[in-house]
Amino acid sequence: MMNKVEKESYIKAALLLIAVLVLFYASCYFMSQKIEGLSLEIISNKKQIKQLNEQNDQIENIRGKHDELQKKVGNVSEHIIDYSNIFDFVAEIKNVAEENNVDLNVNVSNEGKVQMTEFLSHINYNIKATGKFNDIMHFLSYLENLKYYVDVEKMKISRKNNTEVVFDSVLKVYVRNNK
Repeated sequence: MMNKVEKESYIKAALLLIAVLVLFYASCYFMSQKIEGLSLEIISNKKQIKQLNEQNDQIENIRGKHDELQKKVGNVSEHIIDYSNIFDFVAEIKNVAEENNVDLNVNVSNEGKVQMTEFLSHINYNIKATGKFNDIMHFLSYLENLKYYVDVEKMKISRKNNTEVVFDSVLKVYVRNNK
């Protein structure tokens, strides 16, 4: 038989073993809970990273479109006269008419500057050019090849006399507003 000291030693050892097992189980349980919590956090962070990457891709796509539009705006802007330079444009037309021996009369229509958008307007000019047919055609060729956007709203060519013709028109000249 076991003596009392041995019995107490086995009981203490058994209790110690049970205590160690309970602590081990409790620590495993809490560790598994912590691991599960961290796993959920990792999953959540991965989802956020995926969303941020998708947003970043969208931003890059938008930047690309923005750059493309900026280039187009730059190209269009080259062909639209800045409103502050409109008198230089009219002077240029008058110089070309003079070089082609064409008598030119340029007037702004009654409506003046017509606002189309915040950045774009147009001005209608009444143009009356008188000269020999070939000279008028050279002048018209110049107008046709302008680098600026100009619409011919109305055009009439009539004979003034045996040697001269009259070109009467309304030109819509697009201008950038100073904003």
